[in-house]
Amino acid sequence: MDRLCRAVGRPDDSVALVTCGTLGVEVAVGLARNIARVRSGKRRGDILTSTLSYHGMSALTLALAGNHARRPRPEDALGLGPAFPAPYPPVHDHAERACDASCAEEMAKAIDSRGADNVAAVLLEPVNGTTGGAYVPPDGYLTR
Repeated sequence: MDRLCRAVGRPDDSVALVTCGTLGVEVAVGLARNIARVRSGKRRGDILTSTLSYHGMSALTLALAGNHARRPRPEDALGLGPAFPAPYPPVHDHAERACDASCAEEMAKAIDSRGADNVAAVLLEPVNGTTGGAYVPPDGYLTR
C-alpha cells in the first residue's frame, strides 16, 4: 500500500482496497463519519449528495443517491436523500445561462442549512455516468 501511495505522489496517504464501487463508497462514508467525530467530538454524520447521482446498489448508497428510478421508497431511505441540485440539466436548469462554477453555491447552501458542524462529507461524482449519461460538472465547480 505504501508503494501505491508513493507511486501517485501521495506518500502520506493510505489506501483501502475494496471489491466494488458500492463498497468503496460505504467505506468512504464510514471513514468520513468516524474522522469527523474524532476530530470534532461531535456526531457529524450527514453525508450530502446531489439530485442526479448514483453511488452504488446497497441500501445505504441507494438511499444517498438522487436517481429517482433507483431510490428506495421514502420509508426505506434511512432518512437520507439528495441535498442539492446537480450542476447540469435537467435537474439544475437556468433559463438565461448554462450551469457554471457558481452553481456550487447550491452545495454551500445545503451545508449551511444542515449546519457545517453536522456534515461529515459531500459525496459527488466527477463524471456522472450511470444516471446522467457522462455529465461533467462545469469548469471550476469541483474546485469551488
